Amino acid sequence: MRDVSGNYRLINKLGRGGMGQVWGGVRLGREDMIMPCAIKVLHPALAETEDNRQRFFNEARIAAQLDHGRIVKVTDTSEVHGSPCLVMEWVDGVNLREFVDKIGVQLELDVCLHVVGEVLAALEYAHERTVAGKDAGVIHYDVTPSNIMISSSGEVKLTDFGIARFAATVEGTMSRSIGTPRYMSPEQLSGRAKRETDIYSLGVVLHELLTGARFLDGCNRVRLQTLVLDGHVPELNRAGTPAWVDQLRRQMLANQPDDRPRAADARALILQKTTRYHLAGQQLRELYQRFVGERRSGLTELVNTKELSRARGNKRKYRGWTPPPLVFERTSPRPPPSQEPTEAAPGTSGGEQVPAAAATEMPAQSGPARPRPLGLIYGFGAAVLLLFGITIGLFVTPRSSRYETASPASALVDQRAAAAIVAEFDPPDLDGPGSKPPTSTARPEPDPAARPPIEPEPAVTSESESEPESEPEPKPKPKPRKVEVTFVISGVASAEIEVGSRPLRYNHVAITKLHPRKYKVRWRESKRHPWLEPGSLTIEELPKGSYYEVRLGPTSIATKKRAGGSAR
Repeated sequence: MRDVSGNYRLINKLGRGGMGQVWGGVRLGREDMIMPCAIKVLHPALAETEDNRQRFFNEARIAAQLDHGRIVKVTDTSEVHGSPCLVMEWVDGVNLREFVDKIGVQLELDVCLHVVGEVLAALEYAHERTVAGKDAGVIHYDVTPSNIMISSSGEVKLTDFGIARFAATVEGTMSRSIGTPRYMSPEQLSGRAKRETDIYSLGVVLHELLTGARFLDGCNRVRLQTLVLDGHVPELNRAGTPAWVDQLRRQMLANQPDDRPRAADARALILQKTTRYHLAGQQLRELYQRFVGERRSGLTELVNTKELSRARGNKRKYRGWTPPPLVFERTSPRPPPSQEPTEAAPGTSGGEQVPAAAATEMPAQSGPARPRPLGLIYGFGAAVLLLFGITIGLFVTPRSSRYETASPASALVDQRAAAAIVAEFDPPDLDGPGSKPPTSTARPEPDPAARPPIEPEPAVTSESESEPESEPEPKPKPKPRKVEVTFVISGVASAEIEVGSRPLRYNHVAITKLHPRKYKVRWRESKRHPWLEPGSLTIEELPKGSYYEVRLGPTSIATKKRAGGSAR
């Protein structure tokens, strides 16, 4: 299966998730070059609108700018059967979840800290990134074992920057796109995310590596959400763990984002306290070779010999070595499969087709060489006749008409539009400004008479200026400016909420904007359940970047004012 550009070939499906499918593929380069890559094809439901498609490609551009040894590089975008896809470098390895499952034993402390330290290096780069001296930090949104790769050489890489960021911006996909709630911070469960959100998620990964068990294992989804929102941090049941490691784990799992350490500070602590940090990378490689498999090239499992020869044959078949005319590419930005051979030479854009165009013009230039002087003579004669006609028009045009077009207002307009008038070759309009100078001394009286109708125009503008004085009415509108409100119901996954007369759909979280005033609130889990009326909600104006977090119970409402964070 090929993509729409013809540059990539999807060979075998590696997996699927809520966002789409993951394929192993190859890039078909020039001179029979075949380069392995991973291709993530977006689910068609997430690319139905042009806005979502554009958002996906925008996030891909941001992810492609991240260039770090601990981040899986995004190299390109394309489309497969109408679905956008993300092309990434091929990592010869498995994700952290698969790695731990294959080993089957608890990792040593230094290895656990090495994995977390390498991911912290990636987050430090992404969070502290600047462009032209301005903050351009990038949040991952989904730091989980499934997005942490362990390569066959013992490298640790963080992947899925583009997909996770896109998922976090698509409406209605938050519950499935950001992954399992097990790794989501309290603010992320409330519909917001900050840089510290990634630190919390990595803290969950650290807890699981140290304990060898899932975070808050044994809790269902509702119970898990309740414990996370309440700031619960489970105890660490690993003997011999240094106190500083447990303290770091607790800080990374802090309920408030501001209480969590920066990625740079957490990594500096690990490097300072861990004496065998770099040796742990070698141990990772040995564990991989022993339990997962020998080190192999990126093509070993991705493409076999038959596939390689077939890919090369298809490349010659589809592309050939003689690029077709560039006209097809210009007329249709998305050529059909039959025209895919136009990509035969990606480096041959318009430059290689120009000589062909020039070659077709060369015979035409040698044949009609004689008519050129005649063409110049005819053109010169036409110009002379045109100037002669304009000169006659200056004398033939009635003097009264020239006076009529010589008012100050029309003269000003004529001066501004002179270039356009000359381009249109309109003699009557050219006469206006041309005839005004000799006649301006003969009839100065009509000009003052013509000015009074012009002066009322400032009067009109003064009236329009007085309208803004009555328009301060919009200025008070910031007073009832809407305030963002997040509703959370502990222990409930989905429900219906009514705030005043406004219905809200609750799916782990509900976010809306309300004018500052008092509202009656009621909610129910489903139509089969009765309405619960916990009371009234009073909304006051908040500064920009702040919001209300409202927790609903059967008989009570708890309201807190929170600082900013990115919605979804």
